[in-house]
Amino acid sequence: MYELLIGLLGFVCGTILSYIAEEELKLGKIYFLLIKRIIFIIFSASVIYYFLSLSNHIAIVIFLPVSIIMFIAEIKIKHKLFEILMYLFFITPAVVYVDIRLVAASLLFLYGLPAGTLWWMRDTIKKK
Repeated sequence: MYELLIGLLGFVCGTILSYIAEEELKLGKIYFLLIKRIIFIIFSASVIYYFLSLSNHIAIVIFLPVSIIMFIAEIKIKHKLFEILMYLFFITPAVVYVDIRLVAASLLFLYGLPAGTLWWMRDTIKKK
């Protein structure tokens, strides 16, 4: 369970990264969004592959449409509370299935770096 807490530190590191490299944020925004979406796709694919290896077809039927809806909603919805929902989406398979916990924590950390940077960026752009 500690690996999930370490995975959540990615968001904090992303916020610190955006504070340190403030002048590069506007130029790198598109890359942060791209990295965040790629990591989301990798996470969804790895969880679906894990469910396939378990022959858990019910979990695939539930997880696949939810991940597609979450991906489309992440593109359309630009609200900060939606990031919390995305983190819960990442943590849920790791809590239920112990075998995938380390992979989920690693991808959660990597997802948190651009997510934390974009979160902090939304606050600073609105204030200026």
